[in-house]
Amino acid sequence: MSLTVETCMNLPAFRYAKIVAGKGGVNQSVNSITVLEYSDVDVISSDLFLNHEMCITAFSSIKDDVNAQCAIVRRMKEIGVCAIVLYYVGIFVPYLDERLIKTADDVNLPLICMPFNRFDFRYGEAINDVMYAIYRDQQENINFIPDVLENISELPERLRTIRSLLQIISDRFHCSFVLFNQKGELISEGQWPWSAGWNYSELVQYFLDFPDKAMSLSQTKMHIDKKDVFVTYSIVTPEHKTQLHLFVIDEQKSITHEQTSQAAELIALFMSISNFSLEETFPEMIIRSIIKNEQMQIRELSAKHGIDTTKIQRMWILSGSDGLGAYKQKRLLKQDVTEIRNFFRNRDRWALVDLYQNAIVVLFQAAAFSEFDERLEAEIMEVLSNESHHLDLVKCMNITSLQNIQDTFELYEAYLGTARLIYPTRNIFDLYDLHFAEKLKKLTDDGGHKIAKYIYSLQPIRQEQNYNILLETLAAYLLDADKNLQRTAAILGVHKNTVRYRMNQIRACYACDIAQNPLGAELYEAVALQRLLVND
Repeated sequence: MSLTVETCMNLPAFRYAKIVAGKGGVNQSVNSITVLEYSDVDVISSDLFLNHEMCITAFSSIKDDVNAQCAIVRRMKEIGVCAIVLYYVGIFVPYLDERLIKTADDVNLPLICMPFNRFDFRYGEAINDVMYAIYRDQQENINFIPDVLENISELPERLRTIRSLLQIISDRFHCSFVLFNQKGELISEGQWPWSAGWNYSELVQYFLDFPDKAMSLSQTKMHIDKKDVFVTYSIVTPEHKTQLHLFVIDEQKSITHEQTSQAAELIALFMSISNFSLEETFPEMIIRSIIKNEQMQIRELSAKHGIDTTKIQRMWILSGSDGLGAYKQKRLLKQDVTEIRNFFRNRDRWALVDLYQNAIVVLFQAAAFSEFDERLEAEIMEVLSNESHHLDLVKCMNITSLQNIQDTFELYEAYLGTARLIYPTRNIFDLYDLHFAEKLKKLTDDGGHKIAKYIYSLQPIRQEQNYNILLETLAAYLLDADKNLQRTAAILGVHKNTVRYRMNQIRACYACDIAQNPLGAELYEAVALQRLLVND
């Protein structure tokens, strides 16, 4: 039985602490503990935290910003943090806001609060108690396979990778794990510490030159990357797959040969369960490596296939409707991948196209003129049009780094559904649409007076007897028809003159031109928020 949030509450450092929210997540295991004080949600990535890590904070940099506190709680949940321990309430954060408690409850992330107005509770006490409890737990639970499998199964789908698995094992044993194929090519790695930056060339060369000796390594002293280390080997034999080779680089003799064999067994089991394949499509496999932030694999694939990642300046994500069954959806998306590859090839355009999770990701170079890429969007949607298979396209037209690609995919995963509710007639979305959807979604999650403030600009319309019809017309005019009367009429199924009459009635409510900012911008946000509240 691994250490959980609930059992941590019995430690001396938590004697006077209380779980004030997120009690549905108290059975999550605890693998480590860390401190967070720079609370900018935009820079917090999954690379900064271990899976199932407890996070200590005082929210000192956002002590008066409840919305930012709620955003941090949601982000912590997304990247696998198992609990937040809040110190110095009443000193930094003046009080626990109900919105913060509700957010933690909604995402089932335990929020542990240390005693109010007390400066004599130290971070170090909790860190020492938790780390010692983790150490004892690991010593008592020799078979770590069930715990690690449970940990990785609780990660978001995009993070359930060989790299994540190796990193979890690496964090447990405080040594680096590296996985090679028979040719000595790197499959994945998990480094300890994360910044280790090992150069594996000497180990690979030794494996290729003396395979028998390499495969008998067991806490054998070697000189790697100008440092004396201990290396242990174990073969990895996934069911019905090619054998792989696991090497452990250990600076402190912290892992035994038996434990290395267990790690190899765990990797083989995970590969079988997750249908991991070494025969992935190349060079397109770099797409998933970029999204998963597998830096070593990106470098290997770039070098092997001559991919210049600086050429990637545009990104499309195409996803299907939810109405189809999973099997049929995937079959149709695979057909679309072939269509899109041919589409770019026939136009002499370089592109990487592959299926990732339930979406098609396309990375390509910008055309000489942006108008050409806009024409490309319309053409691809026409090529892929199918009455029984509706596709939406999300575009990012200004890729300047690989981080942009990762951020865009995360934004797509989190907020495309919200954008669809706001713009139900669209099938092409850009980053600004997703950021707008993110802003409104967070507003609806927070609730309260902020929503009332945003939709207050609709009050003059609500005074009219036919206000429901007027709101519907205004929403179609602003959100769906780009302020075009003819298109608004087509969307609503009425005559153009009917729309003109209603719009004149709306203008009369405000006694001014509603198309002019700042009123126009306020009304746009208000009708979008109103639509989201009705449909969410």
